[in-house]
Amino acid sequence: MGGAPGSVTCTAHGDPQRLVTPSGTACASNLAARTHRFALCSCGDWNLTAPLFTDASSSRPGMVADPNSAALGTNGNLTTASGAADIWARGSLYVAGAKGIVSHGHLDVGGSLRVGGSLVLLAQRASNVWADAYAGGDVFGALFVNGTLHQSPTAVLGPGTTAEATVREPVVVAPPCDCGPTVDVSASVASAMATNDNATVGLSLDRLANLTTATTLELPCGVFVLSSIAAETPLTLAVHGRALLAVPGDVVVRGGLTVSIDPGVSLDLLVGGALMTMGAGPVGSTTPAAFRVWVKGAGPIVFDDRPVVGGIIYAPNAALSAPKGMEMYGSALAASLSFGDQTTVHFDQGVLTATCAGPRVDPIP
Repeated sequence: MGGAPGSVTCTAHGDPQRLVTPSGTACASNLAARTHRFALCSCGDWNLTAPLFTDASSSRPGMVADPNSAALGTNGNLTTASGAADIWARGSLYVAGAKGIVSHGHLDVGGSLRVGGSLVLLAQRASNVWADAYAGGDVFGALFVNGTLHQSPTAVLGPGTTAEATVREPVVVAPPCDCGPTVDVSASVASAMATNDNATVGLSLDRLANLTTATTLELPCGVFVLSSIAAETPLTLAVHGRALLAVPGDVVVRGGLTVSIDPGVSLDLLVGGALMTMGAGPVGSTTPAAFRVWVKGAGPIVFDDRPVVGGIIYAPNAALSAPKGMEMYGSALAASLSFGDQTTVHFDQGVLTATCAGPRVDPIP
């Protein structure tokens, strides 16, 4: 068994799970709220080669989402390929890189547009920003701003841009994605391996290491460890309490990974290696804010065969790709993002409501 002499114990739903940070432990839901204000956030340059759509919803009972809260961000530069690599965002777009945006596709930004560098629009069809726009560099191409364009004093404004008003002032865009050492996933995995509840529920470390038949694993409240997950057939995690599941190895599923979460509880999945899904089965939960995935290192993370994904993914050192596109409910922060076909992300604004007491987290303006 994987349990340790100092196994933790819990009753009913259990206490909120906590993760290791550079300054001590912190509530996992608070950390998720801090790091997932964007529907998608890339820690490095983002080269978009397929259409991308975002909107917002909420899996929290009684919570109505702000329809324009599905923001996109990158700490680097943004390039969109020619053809159909359009962005339709029901939310803002933040690009902090010094080179800014070079877009061959159409941009339709429902919130504000904030670019640290230049904005170069090469599509014949005019792009739209439905709130204020901020540019630290030159602006070229066909653009309609339904608000005020804020632009650095010495930057060039091309003839194709129309705005309700223009203000010349310094523009600085801070890196929008929280890619620093906010969560120490490695230390969190080590802590779970040292002290867990495996023995309490009779869970062996290799329980899901080589699955060839459809399997359901019931998880009460507590901390649990599996060496790896490898499933050739559908796998269901049925979560009945506030649980943490640490997997120091890879998670590879080929028949779908369904995470069924009882009302009022959550699952934090810590992944030490790669996270890869293949096949047409669903991946994750229908209550995305309650299923949080924390990836330790470089991954990679691959969602193949165009799945429907539900969850909150934190992977600042890993490349996330969907070679055939995907539909996602939740939010993802990764070192890089790559989509081979049309991708739609429904931002779960419920992630901004933390379980533990802490500062209020608002949607991105």
